[in-house]
Amino acid sequence: MPIDFLGRNSTESADKKQTEEIKWHMPEPDQDSSEQVQKKVKQVKAIEEAKRREVNLVEIFKRFILKRRLMFLSIFAIICLVIVGLLSYYYFTYQPSLFVTNQPVASPQPSPLVRPSPSPTPSPVFSPSPSPSPAPKPLLPDTELAPIRGSLVKFKDEDTLYLVEDNGELRKVDIQSVIFENGQKIDQVKSSLIYTIADRYKNIRRGKDVYGQVDWDPRVLKFAELSPFLQ
Repeated sequence: MPIDFLGRNSTESADKKQTEEIKWHMPEPDQDSSEQVQKKVKQVKAIEEAKRREVNLVEIFKRFILKRRLMFLSIFAIICLVIVGLLSYYYFTYQPSLFVTNQPVASPQPSPLVRPSPSPTPSPVFSPSPSPSPAPKPLLPDTELAPIRGSLVKFKDEDTLYLVEDNGELRKVDIQSVIFENGQKIDQVKSSLIYTIADRYKNIRRGKDVYGQVDWDPRVLKFAELSPFLQ
């Protein structure tokens, strides 16, 4: 074989040897690597599931807090409404004096056998007798007992009681039916308010007997007022 001093034949033989020695090899899939991939996938899925659960728990907690707030606000609103209702009921029910209603003013009615009293004491007014009243008569002059008008008097050794009329007349009191303005009956009146006067006034002019409701209380006399009528 001729020798090529330029090295040409040697390179071609070397290339032939290399091409003969090269063999194509396809690596088979590694079972361990596929299992690791699956494990990683499972881990990723588990992490994502845990994150979803955390998100769901946070959402549930937020909803729970919102419901609790709504519940507390509802209870507070109900309590406020109840308090307002109770205050309104009390205001309109138990304080009627705050509202002024226009009521007709009762006109004074004349009372029988009453004249204006010159003394500062209130003028006594007798209730009308159940017996029919006669036609009005002209006013008579005052008697000696006019200064102690409105008082309860009696005479010594007698149980009969008299009321002194405005004009000083003596009016016999019906013990069973007479009631004074304060609600007292004759048997409830203090004995100190029944004055015993001198017998010389027995002949004083008499008026009608007194029955039923009397529009004032027995008059309280001072000793200076009563002393002239004790003799």
